[in-house]
Amino acid sequence: MFPSSFSAGIFLVDKPSGWTSFDVVAKMRRILRIKKIGHAGTLDPMATGLLLVCVERAATSQIDIFMGMEKEYTGILRLGETTESYDAESKVLKTVSAEHLSLEDVQQAGL
Repeated sequence: MFPSSFSAGIFLVDKPSGWTSFDVVAKMRRILRIKKIGHAGTLDPMATGLLLVCVERAATSQIDIFMGMEKEYTGILRLGETTESYDAESKVLKTVSAEHLSLEDVQQAGL
């Protein structure tokens, strides 16, 4: 529990896979017993990563500033697979060899 002097802040939350960004906010509202909570950016439910969560007006009023900042995304690619939804959540429809691709080929493609 936070001390009674806690008034506002920004939390960096490591969002787990399977949770929506709103799930994180809802959980924090229950834990902190504070209604004025928002997040700066949305992560897909299957994504894991750091989510900026702003608590109370002093922090939530800064969300637009955070949203305008540069972000960096990292991930793992599985080359050679096609799925129904083009993401990791659906069935693999087709697999082809990608052994002929070098790291340089992938980097030049912008992946």
